[in-house]
Amino acid sequence: MDGMRRALPLLFSLAALLALPGPGWGQIKPDETLVFIPTAGYRDVAGEGWMVPIHGWVFEPETDSVTRAAFLGLFRNLFGRDWSEEEQGRFRARARMFLVDNEGGKRIRVRIGTGEFAVGVSEPDGHVRATLRVGGETGPTVTKVPVPSLDYAAISPEGETREFPGAVQLLEPTGVSVVSDLDDTIKVSQVGEIKELLANTFLRPFRPVAGMAETYRGWAGAGWGFHYVTASPWQLFPVVEEFLRDQGFPRGSVHMRQVRWIDASVANLFASSSEVKRPAIQELFRTYPQRQFVLVGDSGENDPELYGALSRAHPRQVAGIFIRDVGRGTNPERLDKAFEGIPLSLWRVFEDGRSLAAIAEGLFAGSK
Repeated sequence: MDGMRRALPLLFSLAALLALPGPGWGQIKPDETLVFIPTAGYRDVAGEGWMVPIHGWVFEPETDSVTRAAFLGLFRNLFGRDWSEEEQGRFRARARMFLVDNEGGKRIRVRIGTGEFAVGVSEPDGHVRATLRVGGETGPTVTKVPVPSLDYAAISPEGETREFPGAVQLLEPTGVSVVSDLDDTIKVSQVGEIKELLANTFLRPFRPVAGMAETYRGWAGAGWGFHYVTASPWQLFPVVEEFLRDQGFPRGSVHMRQVRWIDASVANLFASSSEVKRPAIQELFRTYPQRQFVLVGDSGENDPELYGALSRAHPRQVAGIFIRDVGRGTNPERLDKAFEGIPLSLWRVFEDGRSLAAIAEGLFAGSK
């Protein structure tokens, strides 16, 4: 999200003073919370069980009203106008995730079926990751949605009444997976206009691109897996997850930009969207070497160039590329260069979900 990376340093300079790791080691405290990020699992070597990636984030919500007021004032100055009560409430809800105290040193365990697994200890940025082998002996419940998914939950400290659930989609070695961008691909963001981008991100309800959820649900109904890959920072994950759920987009793994304001990872804020998304997509290619991938993005950022380069590097895995025309960056010269050496039968430009569904149907029908 190139526009965002230019604007956020101005808005969140205060966050460097706030996003300090929590001092406590051990269990999650009552004033802390745990969020699990959706992931995608794969078959183990023997093909009898599943390798289940777990990705959690532990943090303490920011409650300092003085800091929040200063943060609000800094953002409002960029707009030069007063906000409605609804806008103020929405900003507080979304911006607070940039002000949380990330909690390192929290030992996380999960229950999958009848089995209990140690995930590990959260890092200073609050994130914890591990890949667990889950066999049939644990009796996990697999939900058909229609892509199979596995639900799990954290083992909470004694006396804790809150539940911390998570889910992972289970993808077979072969099949089709959709890699989808978010901003201006399935969600209206207006990345090229800084004030509009910030307003759409922090002040307004998220708006879906017309017809995209319906088209994706149709693909999911055919058994396709989904991976949402975006250059937006993890701090926006809760509201992104809410958007995907409320708009009826299929379940899928989520991959976002890692930014922590007090260490070297803040440099990621200045990385281009391609630098952020490329390694995530390449990792998917490595994890599922026999699956076919459909790449969906937009012309507002570097998706054409990124997807073209990935297709040339992995010609056997990229089955199709679809670029949404956002009114800029779709000139023929740019697209011809981005997709140089790639047959026109493999890529198309679309306007909304309805046109995407029609174009994709024709492209895949012609490839049979």
